[in-house]
Order: sequence, then structure tokens, then C-alpha cells
Amino acid sequence: MSALFHIYLIMSEIIQHPAFIPALVFALFVLANLYVFFTREWEANHRAVDYAQINCPSDTPSLQSCRISGQQIYPKIVWDKKPSHWQVIQNGEVIQTVPGNSPAITIADDYFTGRDGRKLDEFEQHFLLRPLPAGIGCDVGFTFRPISRQMYLDSGMSFPKDLIGVKSTI
Repeated sequence: MSALFHIYLIMSEIIQHPAFIPALVFALFVLANLYVFFTREWEANHRAVDYAQINCPSDTPSLQSCRISGQQIYPKIVWDKKPSHWQVIQNGEVIQTVPGNSPAITIADDYFTGRDGRKLDEFEQHFLLRPLPAGIGCDVGFTFRPISRQMYLDSGMSFPKDLIGVKSTI
């Protein structure tokens, strides 16, 4: 009988401890979590997706690459919507409308040469591509910095052709 009384005293001391209620709640949450974890269907809360769907969402336009051919720049835009055309806008004015499957931007012939004391920022050319029909999606902004091959040759470096730095809003 004294052993039961001794256990009763120990239990009453544990119950009266200020940390008993938080510890009990924590233990119940852990047990409930383990119950759900071990009784669920293994793949019930996972849907099958591949790497591209997780890391390359297609519900917004994404710039996959840019191909440069002379003064023409061909951005490859990946998007689950297919615009019929793109409007190319420079300085707030539509300068051309291009097919939706292969947008192209023609840059001016101004190349940075490093001479005349002008800064590279002065050679930036800004364009917007607006998908058509109107309202299908957001405008895509591009900034190009054409740099002359001659500047590199004058500095003792060699590059096979002129370079264009491309920056976009997507």
C-alpha cells in the first residue's frame, strides 16, 4: 500500500508542475502527427510533377534564350498562352508588329565604342513586347546594350563579333 501511495505522491507532484500542461499538449500533438503519418496513403498528398513544372512555371512568360543575328534579336519566350502577334514598342510608340510564334526586335545601329567620353548607359535601347490580343498578358520589357567589337580589339582582346548585353523584365 505504501508503494501505491508513493506513486500517487509522485504523480501529484508531476501534475502540479507548471510545465505539465504544455508538455501534455506537445505529446498529444506528436502522437496525433505520428498517427496521421503512419496511417495515410503514402502518395496521397503528392501530385506527380517533373523538374520543369516546379522550376520553370509556364503560366507567366519566361525568357528561355535570345538569338542574335546582325541587328535582329530573337527572344525565345516560353509561356502557356500563345499570342497571335507581339507589338514592339520603343519610346511609347509601336514600331512594328511581329508574329506571335517568333518575336523579333530590331536594334538601332548605335554601338558603344568606348570613345568620345560617352558612357555605356547612353547606348541602352529599351523595348517592350506587348502580346496581342490585348489583355492576354503583361508587357515584356527588354534593355539592350550593344558593344562594338572594335572596343575589345583596341584593348588587346579578341571577340569574333559585336556583343549585345540583354536584360529583360521576365
